Amino acid sequence: MIKYRNMVDVFRSDFKLPPIEMDIPRSRKVEIPTAQIDDEEFSEFGQLSEILICPGSNIIAELAYNGKIQCRNDESEASKMALEPQDFPVINPLFHSENLVSSAKGVYTFKTKLAVCRKVSLPSVEDIKKSLPSKIRSKYVSSITLPEKLRRIIPDSGNLEEILGEVAIYLPLIFNDNPRKSGYFSFKALMEEFLSIGKISGDCKAVSTVTAAILNSLGLPARTISGSITALKEGAPATGHAWTETYIPGNVFGGYWIPVDMAMGTIKDYPFHGRRYTLNGAHLPKFLNEGANTASLKLQYTNSLD
Repeated sequence: MIKYRNMVDVFRSDFKLPPIEMDIPRSRKVEIPTAQIDDEEFSEFGQLSEILICPGSNIIAELAYNGKIQCRNDESEASKMALEPQDFPVINPLFHSENLVSSAKGVYTFKTKLAVCRKVSLPSVEDIKKSLPSKIRSKYVSSITLPEKLRRIIPDSGNLEEILGEVAIYLPLIFNDNPRKSGYFSFKALMEEFLSIGKISGDCKAVSTVTAAILNSLGLPARTISGSITALKEGAPATGHAWTETYIPGNVFGGYWIPVDMAMGTIKDYPFHGRRYTLNGAHLPKFLNEGANTASLKLQYTNSLD
């Protein structure tokens, strides 16, 4: 079940609105408050968690609201909450403007851009770079130079299928099982350790940071996703998780994002069997009409890209 939380208990103990947590049933409209909760450096309007990624489907979120909204594209506010700087901020981009497909008659419709086919066919690295939309390139591609010691694990073929396959084999071997106190999200700190002892400490957060850096070094988009992962067996607990996605330019319906989760070996397709992924920390847009106290929210799934 998708969870809504207004975060009052996190940011303000003296706020007039009480802490609210509720379930959001799939395909049903639910009223949610739109009051702004201010911290010294962060404005919060509530967030969603436990949003299941259904393989072969995209998530549609419909917000009916009597006023204007502001999408949460800039991760700088979320970064202020982080305990340390993040080279690739961990995000949930559900309510980013790149997913806003309609805003007619006071209903704002957001739709994720995930692959809906069961077997994704990957273009070459050069073909992807030539076809990248400028907004995706400017937001998700940064200039990264890999140390030669790390670059060696990447084939020079330009075949993305081969590259991801080889990196999926060798990258997990670089990591040990040791925890680290800091630097999970600092590519520089991770590489300093790697060049010093030949191994990297850390969990999925560190793996996703290195994966994103590898993709960016090839000129490919990368974003790190906040969520959880659960084994598909009765009573299995959800475990917090972070993973990487990269963008594949598409046809007339547009491009889509695919998982590149080197920690779990999930490449190209979200799994139909064995485990499931969920999205956490989807910050709702900023609601700008102070006279409107609520909005209605409905979440559903579609197997269409258009």
